[in-house]
Amino acid sequence: MWAHFPNAKNKVTSVLVVAFGIGGVVWNLLFMHMINPTNQDASIENGDIHLFTPEVTKNVRKTAIIGFAITGSLAFIGSMLLYKRPQHQAAEQGELAKQI
Repeated sequence: MWAHFPNAKNKVTSVLVVAFGIGGVVWNLLFMHMINPTNQDASIENGDIHLFTPEVTKNVRKTAIIGFAITGSLAFIGSMLLYKRPQHQAAEQGELAKQI
């Protein structure tokens, strides 16, 4: 990203950090809703361990598969959108930065 915005490296860094933070919150909320849609409490007791019902535990595997598929698809699409800047464009922008 810095190669595309050499004059705004601080802004690019802050946008990326915020995006990673918001992404973690969104994925967490999405996965929690997919795994435990009715917000059940852990009702099965096994000594000191509290377990969820079988309906909730079945959703963990399904959610993991869906999460991997979504993440893999987004990574693939993102990698296809990457391109290397032409050298003449980078040189022109570098000269512009020196003039400012």
